[in-house]
Amino acid sequence: MNTLTKMTLSSLTLASTLLASQALAHGLNMWPSQFNINSKRPTTVTVDLSFSETPFRLDHSVSAAGLSVIDPQGKTLRYLGNIYQSAQRTTLDLAISEQGTYTVTYQNQPRYTTSYTVGSQAKKKRLRLNKSDAQSELPNSAKNVVTKKSVTTAIAFITNIRPSKQDFKPTGKGLELVPVTHPSDYVTNDVITMKLYLNGQPLRNATAKLQRSGAQYLASNKPSESVTDANGQLSYQFDQGGLFTLSVKHSEKQNAKLYDEMGYRLFYSFEISYE
Repeated sequence: MNTLTKMTLSSLTLASTLLASQALAHGLNMWPSQFNINSKRPTTVTVDLSFSETPFRLDHSVSAAGLSVIDPQGKTLRYLGNIYQSAQRTTLDLAISEQGTYTVTYQNQPRYTTSYTVGSQAKKKRLRLNKSDAQSELPNSAKNVVTKKSVTTAIAFITNIRPSKQDFKPTGKGLELVPVTHPSDYVTNDVITMKLYLNGQPLRNATAKLQRSGAQYLASNKPSESVTDANGQLSYQFDQGGLFTLSVKHSEKQNAKLYDEMGYRLFYSFEISYE
């Protein structure tokens, strides 16, 4: 049974001593200048990307190699547009030439981290190495050795004039978010539904954190939390419009040659319009 989460303005600003930077540490921000446009002529939409300790802020640019765009026909674009990389952000001027929905995705190269403790010390030490490479670097007294492989993904949808007709489907690889309600139809007071998948299967009991733009200026800014149902589904109803980011973290143990644990992080940026 799916649970509907009603997102009132007060629920998004619950009193808490937990800062957003703690809740979404080093999150991946991806923000199009527009989520919905109405242009019959070729145009561009600017997309900013940045790793940041605080949502909606710019801290560190990302490698442009992780960017990909699927056009309204379901094809991966070979030419994305002009890309600029500064110290704090990476910017894509996405070329929009068709009617329909563009899927913009960023995914970093997998990263390996080997953690361990030494002697009676409880504090973990870390090496940015996979399980094999870490063997020669670990001290003889290392204990509780665990290697984690991590992948971070960000996604946003941009629609020109009208939504594409094709259904959104998971690729079956890694942690994915698939809209049920089309992103161009996200309006206040309507029920908005999306699903999470892990390697093509619905991800149940996953915690999703939702943050509204501007929360960093409030004294209390704890993200709202929801949990996916048995079908991997999340449903929301918003009484306020604005820009939002939804984040999901998931990890599981795996007996692989180069790692012991697989970790995923996903960040979904979207806009709620007033009805």
